Amino acid sequence: MKRLLSILFVSMATLLSAQIATMDSIETITVPIEAHFNKRFKISPIYFNKRIDPAGLGEILEVEMVFENLTDEPLDLNVITIATVEFPPVSDSTFELPIEKTDIIKYLDASPDAENFKYPLKDESGNIQKDYYGLDRFEYKKIPHDPKKANSIKLDDTYMLRTYHTSKYRKKYAFFNAVAILVFNTEGEPVFASYYTLDGKRR
Repeated sequence: MKRLLSILFVSMATLLSAQIATMDSIETITVPIEAHFNKRFKISPIYFNKRIDPAGLGEILEVEMVFENLTDEPLDLNVITIATVEFPPVSDSTFELPIEKTDIIKYLDASPDAENFKYPLKDESGNIQKDYYGLDRFEYKKIPHDPKKANSIKLDDTYMLRTYHTSKYRKKYAFFNAVAILVFNTEGEPVFASYYTLDGKRR
């Protein structure tokens, strides 16, 4: 199932070009309407709003999206939004070229459950790797363990969904620079995926 999800997400990402939004300050960014379309529903408009956490724990990314039903029948959808801090991989040696592979996810916050995207790092023998303190090492992937751990919506006509993602203050702090919106049907099958790059001032 996870292999199928991975293949479908890659295919969707190829078909749907990544959208780039500029976030110079606490502003609202509109993604073009034509970027989001499905035969049964569309997501438009989408806004990315940067806010300060009232509790002082970090900075908040608010993702606001409007779903529109393009059919005459109600749709039951499961929606997951993922906000990530990603950087290109680099080589440990100054004599080697950077590694050519997918950007490394340094930090992830997902709505409703970030743990749904955490995968253990294993060695060649299949054993889970340990860090210096003896804790399990892990990595984040944009493929959920359980697609049904999502924000469930019943789409009759239009539906507005807001999700909130906190980038907590920490060493080497950086604000989110990428967002993914994943939509599944009630059986947990992917029906829509779109990816966005948020460029702008970040610490």
